[in-house]
Amino acid sequence: MMLCRLSWFLVLFGLCSIAVDADAPVSQETATTKPQTEADNSKILLKQFLVKEGEKFGCYFTIEDDTRDGNDTYLGDIKVIAKDATTIDSLVDSLKKEVPSAVFQQSLNNPKVIHVIAASLTQDKGYVMNEKASLSYSGVLGNLPQELNKHTSSHIGPRPFFYEGEASDDLITFVTIKAKDVSVRDLLTDYIPLANYKRVIWVSVTHHNAGKLDTWIQYYGPIRIVSQSK
Repeated sequence: MMLCRLSWFLVLFGLCSIAVDADAPVSQETATTKPQTEADNSKILLKQFLVKEGEKFGCYFTIEDDTRDGNDTYLGDIKVIAKDATTIDSLVDSLKKEVPSAVFQQSLNNPKVIHVIAASLTQDKGYVMNEKASLSYSGVLGNLPQELNKHTSSHIGPRPFFYEGEASDDLITFVTIKAKDVSVRDLLTDYIPLANYKRVIWVSVTHHNAGKLDTWIQYYGPIRIVSQSK
């Protein structure tokens, strides 16, 4: 009996609330839906734009995200205006204006590789990509970050989890590295056979863990598997 009375009370209270709300003045902001502009309609995710422009210019990208200070917006998920560039240089200039929270850095060893780096990480001495290391390694790319971790002061490793439907790490591409005092970023990138590789080569995510930085790497792998047999 008490349950029935309570139900009727809630119904009546809801009706009264609706009546009061109906009599209240409606603000212009609530009543008017902001129309989408042509610029809004032309925006796409940065990662999608990089793939598109990479196909156009034959270039490749890496993305370095920083999740510290409550930042949960990954660079690849930022929406940008899909402007037509005529050269790689003009593409980089346009991206710098579109995404001020990132630094766009062309590789000195291969200008067709563009590193997209969260600006907050570039001057951080505790960030592993700002280190140099010496390394002798033969194996698949997916195991490279774990091997690199033995030669760096800051932590680096393979991404520990993947979302449903997302490709796991690259356990196909084999590389041989013999290097001395080379930046970690170049060690992760310069030895990959890019002709058959995806336009976004790898993505890193850096977390703050007990005063130290943990960086996880995910390689995106080849476009298609090429048989090693003759």
